[in-house]
Amino acid sequence: MWLLWIFSLAASFLLPATGEVVQSFSQCHQFFLNGTPPNVVPEKPARICQKYNNKYHFATMYDKSRRIPIFSAYKYESGSGRRPTVWMIEPQVRGVPILKLNIHQMEATLKEQSVVKK
Repeated sequence: MWLLWIFSLAASFLLPATGEVVQSFSQCHQFFLNGTPPNVVPEKPARICQKYNNKYHFATMYDKSRRIPIFSAYKYESGSGRRPTVWMIEPQVRGVPILKLNIHQMEATLKEQSVVKK
């Protein structure tokens, strides 16, 4: 057990990623719309600015009493790749059998999962 603990401790110093618990999101405000985080504050909040190679990459609000993340904020940057022609839809979540879906309605449900070809 001690060997595992020592290995974990040593590995943590080698990783370039860190989480910094802060009083406010002022250090990583650039990830929020108009620099303002959502007005969602749990009973025991932990505001975390996540760093990688000494640069902030995203922010997380964590609820210490429930031990769950409330939200994470990230600045999306689109790549140069093309969109796939196969999309995922989850008909169980939508509540409508996939065969009854109109092909034009599928564009509104692209965030759902299951394979559908256009």
